[in-house]
Amino acid sequence: MMFKNSLFAFVILNFFASSAFAVYLSDTERESRNADFNKISERVLAQRSGSDIIGNGAGLAEQNITYLFRHLDRYLILGLNQGEFLDSQQKEIVRKMLKLVLKNRFNDKALIFLNSNIFEDFFHDVLDPEERIAKTGFSSEFPIFFNINQVYRTGLANEVSSLLGILIHELGHQVGVASHHYLDELSADLRMLFESFYSSVSVDYEGLEFSFSHYKEHGRSAIDRGVLSIGKKTFIPFSVNDSNYKCPNDGRLHSMNWQNAHFLNLEKKKDEYTVKISVWAEITCSTLLLNSVTSMREKLSFEFRLKKMNENEEFNFHGMDVSREDFKRFEL
Repeated sequence: MMFKNSLFAFVILNFFASSAFAVYLSDTERESRNADFNKISERVLAQRSGSDIIGNGAGLAEQNITYLFRHLDRYLILGLNQGEFLDSQQKEIVRKMLKLVLKNRFNDKALIFLNSNIFEDFFHDVLDPEERIAKTGFSSEFPIFFNINQVYRTGLANEVSSLLGILIHELGHQVGVASHHYLDELSADLRMLFESFYSSVSVDYEGLEFSFSHYKEHGRSAIDRGVLSIGKKTFIPFSVNDSNYKCPNDGRLHSMNWQNAHFLNLEKKKDEYTVKISVWAEITCSTLLLNSVTSMREKLSFEFRLKKMNENEEFNFHGMDVSREDFKRFEL
């Protein structure tokens, strides 16, 4: 009986060990799949033209995806630092993703946005009858191809958490993981973590949707970031720094965390728009000369000046002012 139990335990352990190992493609299989994908992707890239490939920054979806990709390391590191949030194998995969992101995040060829009306066959797979939103190979030498028409059709252009999940899924393929199911679960875990550091608020004005996205940073010297987006085209990332916020006693801004972000006011005069957003901010400033740290709770407003350029929802950004509306201050 003891022998049978030992044998059963051995089989179970072997099963889980082999399952963990099988998450990655073998080198031979990976090389074969990359050779096949390379032929397909080279044909697609050879056909590109101004009407075929949509450049970075063309629309809200493209700008959201690019912005997320360039800041993705923050959320991968966050996942790695959350103790038992990820298991050891997931952490290994996330570490590999992190290396790819740090290597490619400012590479203009890392993300390609395709018009699927022209490249319809590219986003279909014999093993998956549904049209894919994104596709890549099993190496970081390939770009991540986005089916940008499908992103807009499915209403994901400003669904930041979903776009983040898609990026993580595709990066998982690039580090050698084939299983869609495994990567969907990993993406869901990291999305859940991301959503605790992200919020957004929207308002309709003059037939346009104005959205403010709040990216909460983590760490002792964290300064939160924001994005103002308008309609389907305009995307304005911003943060507060020493050039637009003055600390007391000529101090330096050390950290700033926002709460309760909301639209305070929107005004229009002909084609000129003023958008005012308000937040409560927890702020610390450091003063080296006085050897002191000042902590404040302030109500801040961000006032954006914009000019509408055409009927395609495109605006020129003419600047942002930061002002204090109310504050409490104490020194440490």
